[in-house]
Amino acid sequence: MVVAFSCKGRGFCPSCGGRRMSELAAQLVDRVIPHVPVRQWVLSLPWSLRYQLAFDAGLCRDVLAVFMRVVFGWLSATAARQGIREARCGAVTVIQRFGAALNLNLHIHSLVLDGVYTRPTPDAAPVFHPLPPPTDEEIGTVLARVHARVQKLLRRRGRMPEEPSPSDPVAEQMPLLAGYAAASIQELVATGPRAGHPVRRLRSAAAVADGDKPRCARLEGFSLHANVALPAHAREQLEHLCRYLLRPPLAMERLTESSGGQLLYELPHPRRDGSTHLLLDPLELIEKLSVLIPSPRFHLLRFHGLLAPHGAVTLCILSSNARNHEGV
Repeated sequence: MVVAFSCKGRGFCPSCGGRRMSELAAQLVDRVIPHVPVRQWVLSLPWSLRYQLAFDAGLCRDVLAVFMRVVFGWLSATAARQGIREARCGAVTVIQRFGAALNLNLHIHSLVLDGVYTRPTPDAAPVFHPLPPPTDEEIGTVLARVHARVQKLLRRRGRMPEEPSPSDPVAEQMPLLAGYAAASIQELVATGPRAGHPVRRLRSAAAVADGDKPRCARLEGFSLHANVALPAHAREQLEHLCRYLLRPPLAMERLTESSGGQLLYELPHPRRDGSTHLLLDPLELIEKLSVLIPSPRFHLLRFHGLLAPHGAVTLCILSSNARNHEGV
């Protein structure tokens, strides 16, 4: 018997996820992110690391901390070159567990203030200093630092793929879930008559070209993209971007059933090989969705720097944000 998930769960329910997406996006725009330029930094990870972070909240937190320290360090160094000292940075991060093809793809979206704050005197209001956008070379430098520090972190924890690693608690306690997760990351089917085979896809006649993207770098399975930026006045576009980051994994409007009982799931954009739809059995869809549910106490929304709850100038920025909002 198939029993529906209870409401308000942190799963893949399009209704609950859509409501949560709208509420959180409005809260971030109205009460958290100040009226300053914002840039999205997206960090993708190698397959082996995706599996580890998907079920290890502590390791995921530490990798995110490494990423934020490197980005904030780059912003502070850029500000220092312009004579700006004691700079403070801020960011909001959404950890997405899914890809467009309903695959387990844990990656990081960070909305970083595209500049720094300073405080001339302890009693003065914070002042924002916009910074020039990063160049392609600087994106490569940031990614190289993230890669080196994450590798150092994994080596210190004994989690490198080539090193003897501790037992996998997920595989020991829930072997079926571990098998689902490993197959989902590789976009394979884990069980049933098609176990071990790639997920079936429908393709168009022509493949889609994948040209070089600006402000994008890749290194040994790591990828960093930071070309999406919004000016201070683009609040409606900012809320749209927040909704994109906070969206649920499953979009019901793209899911249809064929006459033969198969399920078609439309991809948001054609892939490089021309794929436009996934073709799934009902049990294959359940298999894919089951690994997208985060574990308890695995927080997917994080706040950093001066936007964190204990940021030194958070209250000043929020009050300024509220005054600007009222003025608009």
